[in-house]
Amino acid sequence: QEIEDDLAGQFYLAGLFHLVGVYVLQKTIPDYMEFYIDHQLHPITFALKEKEKYGVTNFAVATLLAKSWGLPYTICNAIYLQQTIFATYDKKIDPDTITLASTLKLAKYFVYKNISLLPVEDSVECQLCYNAAVSELMLNDDNLKEIEGSIEDFVI
Repeated sequence: QEIEDDLAGQFYLAGLFHLVGVYVLQKTIPDYMEFYIDHQLHPITFALKEKEKYGVTNFAVATLLAKSWGLPYTICNAIYLQQTIFATYDKKIDPDTITLASTLKLAKYFVYKNISLLPVEDSVECQLCYNAAVSELMLNDDNLKEIEGSIEDFVI
């Protein structure tokens, strides 16, 4: 709601399905979760290392599954673009897709920081993704405090 009220349903679906590729690869590749956990603080280079090691990325798997399930184009693209630093790298990408992809990156950052208690502040790659998402969403410090504060309502 802090970012874009009109996309609430799409935020929900993107949030539900953005990690489905991780779950599929976990079920099919014995050492995948260890690899995934070891590379969480490297969101930029993760996809490259994943593709090199396994021949596929969880983002590609998730995007293909989302398309096969008939999820909207915007959500499918956002799932794939969450691996990029800037979703605005291509002028053909619509603003809603950029908003969804950037929100996924921001949400992952806050989850790692506040729930998983990972040292995201010490990760250059996490900081680059966070700063890019904040820039693409045009958020200010007050918005960010509001969003981060609302996370406390969901922590069990």
